[in-house]
Amino acid sequence: MIREINLKDDLNKVVYLIYQTFCLCNKFDSSKKLIDKMDQLFWPWIDINYTKSIFEQSSIVLVYELNWEIIWIIRSKRNRIANLFVNPSQQGKWIGKQLLNKLEIEAKRLWYKEIYLKPSKYALSFYQNNWYITKDDKYLYKKI
Repeated sequence: MIREINLKDDLNKVVYLIYQTFCLCNKFDSSKKLIDKMDQLFWPWIDINYTKSIFEQSSIVLVYELNWEIIWIIRSKRNRIANLFVNPSQQGKWIGKQLLNKLEIEAKRLWYKEIYLKPSKYALSFYQNNWYITKDDKYLYKKI
């Protein structure tokens, strides 16, 4: 079920999903550079107040919940996709496409004409398969 985030009830589940995603995206790299990157990128998310403030500043935050577990999160700030986190066991099941479509509908409702993002290498093909095209050699966008 796709729904808006409920910060009071969902924060601990969200932090756990973010941790799983960081581990998956970086599982093949155990270098010092990665460890420093994990410290910089992931550890602030463990702080519930930090995570809460990030989501409170967002325009749209949607989650996909299955059996009381949050398995996908997508977050935008205005018309920019800021984060997409997925439970590693739930990839390839079309849930991401559903969540992305719902975010596009919500963005359109807020009068945005396009959505853009700077994807990770890990997520690039996902967005390209959902009709996002390259703009300025580093951003993807889609007219909605």
